[in-house]
Amino acid sequence: MAGACLGAGGCGASLPEANLPKATALIDNSHATTIVGSPADIYQRIARQAQRCWFGPFGKLHTQYMMHADVPPPTSSEPVTLTVHRRLDSATKPWGPGLMRLELSGTSTTTLTFENIGLKPAAQKTITEGLTRWANGRTDCGDAEGLAPTSGAATEGLATGTTQRTGAERR
Repeated sequence: MAGACLGAGGCGASLPEANLPKATALIDNSHATTIVGSPADIYQRIARQAQRCWFGPFGKLHTQYMMHADVPPPTSSEPVTLTVHRRLDSATKPWGPGLMRLELSGTSTTTLTFENIGLKPAAQKTITEGLTRWANGRTDCGDAEGLAPTSGAATEGLATGTTQRTGAERR
């Protein structure tokens, strides 16, 4: 699997604009969403907007969070996995604990499956809504309610009492 990093100080290349069809979401009670389009197409939609709105150098969350993507070759049946991490001060390994994971699986339709690893419910809701909105082709940034850093609040948006995995354990 090839890894891709979204965030300041990570990969500097920007994603090209793609002409993608509008998708329709079907949301069920298991926190999985089905979107029309291949996992690669949905990943491009999400990554472009996540970089622009949240995790890139001018994003609202770039100082505290980053997103890492594990993207298999297009011919693989393995899912694309996006993980939101707490950003650490380390220049060599800036990804901290994984806080939320999104798996994109399927072929001509993609199932988005969210796993909350260590976010408070309000932060989880904000991230889930943003990623789903972008998967559906919308380009608005929305808000980062419950996620934006406040002065001196190093753990804003994190669930208390949650065992959090380190970057080495993110898979």
